[in-house]
Amino acid sequence: MTNRESIDSYNGKAEKLVKQYESSPFAEVYAPIMDVFPTTPCKLLDLGAGSGRDSAALVKKGFTAVTVEPNAEMRKFGQMINNDKGMTWVDDALPELGALKKLDLEGPYPLIISAGLWMHFDDAELDASMKRVAELLAPGGRFVLSLRHGPVPAGRKMFSTQPEVIIELGKKYGLAHVKHILREDLHGREEVKWTFMCLEKPAA
Repeated sequence: MTNRESIDSYNGKAEKLVKQYESSPFAEVYAPIMDVFPTTPCKLLDLGAGSGRDSAALVKKGFTAVTVEPNAEMRKFGQMINNDKGMTWVDDALPELGALKKLDLEGPYPLIISAGLWMHFDDAELDASMKRVAELLAPGGRFVLSLRHGPVPAGRKMFSTQPEVIIELGKKYGLAHVKHILREDLHGREEVKWTFMCLEKPAA
């Protein structure tokens, strides 16, 4: 993210948030949309990875992961828990993802995932970030993301980003809508809901 305020808002909360993320297993979190993930292991890019939970779960299935997290505290605690062989942690942020270019890690990727990140972006950042994701996706590749809906936690910055906005931005940059589904919050917060989505880049 270009917005340092959003990145830095996780400072002082990282250890608690990492424990929260890790309390929800990957398979349970993505259960409503698990059918969109590749059945054959491939190289993936995890953007705004937090604790690295999702990368680690997929690496255990034979995938290799470039795990991107811009907040230093989140990376620190995440790497203490999830630093499996097959995971490459990177300090980088959308929309630029300049470190990926410097490290020759621009893919293309058959799978890009991004959990609970895109509601942090304003309109300009959403547009630029979708453009960048489309550039990094391999032909036939899929982009799986989740959006949080509900009250904004104190000290955090979020926008009311709706799935229709993501679908239209994807279309603008050549990504087709595959599926999206609204689900309850796994931590029992009745006022919080999540949309899980998948977009796909046409095969060459």
